[in-house]
Amino acid sequence: MKGTKKFFTIFPLFFIAVAFIAGCSAPIGGLEVDSPRYIKADPHKFLYAIDTFFMVNDVDVIGVFGGRERLIDINDNDVKITIIESPLSEPVPVIDKEKGIQLKSKGRNTVVISYLDMVTDYRIQVAAPGEVPGYNGEGISIIINWW
Repeated sequence: MKGTKKFFTIFPLFFIAVAFIAGCSAPIGGLEVDSPRYIKADPHKFLYAIDTFFMVNDVDVIGVFGGRERLIDINDNDVKITIIESPLSEPVPVIDKEKGIQLKSKGRNTVVISYLDMVTDYRIQVAAPGEVPGYNGEGISIIINWW
């Protein structure tokens, strides 16, 4: 009976120690790994003039690796970028990452970025330079009228 009491005293202490040690260590999902848990886009431009080029350096692709954000090289062969001009149109891939792709359709376009088996997207607006007040084709601008 004396040995049984010792067993029941040590046995719960063993599980408490294991739970404490496991709680202090990094979770398996939190370890730094080669592939991210998800990706996201960080665009630099949202507004383009028609017939200008969408360049791949207009957006940064960020991967979240074990809870930490890290920039993914946009020129990596695993990074694929496509443009969808309208919901009914076929996606047009950006084949030449140096040259980009010419935006030929006015309206709201969707930029789709895939890396490994993950996908993210965001919208850009393509307009004629005269359709957007203060826009000269070089980037987003703001007009402030002081009365």
